[in-house]
Amino acid sequence: MREAKLVVPETLTRPIIQMHHDKVFAGHQGIKRTRDLLKLHYYWPNMNRDVENYVKQCESCSKLKVGKNPTAPLGEIPETSYPFELTSLDICGPYPETKRGNRYLLMFIDHFSRYLEAILLSATRCTDGSWSLGYGDLFKAGLPSNHCFR
Repeated sequence: MREAKLVVPETLTRPIIQMHHDKVFAGHQGIKRTRDLLKLHYYWPNMNRDVENYVKQCESCSKLKVGKNPTAPLGEIPETSYPFELTSLDICGPYPETKRGNRYLLMFIDHFSRYLEAILLSATRCTDGSWSLGYGDLFKAGLPSNHCFR
């Protein structure tokens, strides 16, 4: 037996697409994922076309998802034989702003254990370099042997 779906009037299609594409929990998924999610619970004529048009016009998606290739080559990461022999530091973002004004993540990764530490950063701390003030807190156990900045 098929599950019942809500038939959506034309005036509500855009807000429903927006709710399932733009909200933080939706994560700005692509056309296919947004469409598949909507098809689980809703129906309206020309749903595929409406979702495709909406996602293609999404300003956040056009800024963040420029292409499928990474902007920098990842390269070879040497094998490690003990924790904190090789670590990486990366700043990721911008993401949707939190209630405390944070839009970036400072990511610290140990390549041996895959230990990850993430620190929230505001746009100001990210651009003025003050994120480095908390950098020492990551190395309570001492400095790594090698470190690569991405």
